[in-house]
Amino acid sequence: MTDETTLVLSPLTSAVSSLRKLRNEIMDTVLGDDAHVFRTVTENYPNSAILIFQILENATGEHDFEYVYANGEALRWAGYDGIEMEGRKLTDILTEDEMQDVLPLYKSVARGRSKELVHLGPNGRQYLTKAVPVKNHKAGDLGIMIILDLDGIIEHAANLMY
Repeated sequence: MTDETTLVLSPLTSAVSSLRKLRNEIMDTVLGDDAHVFRTVTENYPNSAILIFQILENATGEHDFEYVYANGEALRWAGYDGIEMEGRKLTDILTEDEMQDVLPLYKSVARGRSKELVHLGPNGRQYLTKAVPVKNHKAGDLGIMIILDLDGIIEHAANLMY
């Protein structure tokens, strides 16, 4: 690497490192001892993603859903950046069309029920998404979504066999 490249990349590397540290601190604050489990799963399980969101109530009595944690290969392949999602609400990230598919999952979790759905992502791939409520967590009511890229799982299995 040349000195010029180092000069350009050094601030970027530092910023990314700071952002990761801040993200980990937020995760530790909200999820406490559970934070390392989610990091381990999303960093090591292929073709998947985990979203953790707080269930909030807005001024009109409707539910809002704010992401606490978002990470995983399937999320990136669908065109989303988990770090950019964290701290933002569902309505800030998804288009109305995208929300039509997944909003029933969020609403079900807000009512305390699990729900799963097979759907097409924005990249045309098939996903299985399971949403599960976590009631009375120390951070409030949370929801966890586990997303599996079904096409990716099939591709991964085929690569392992040959």
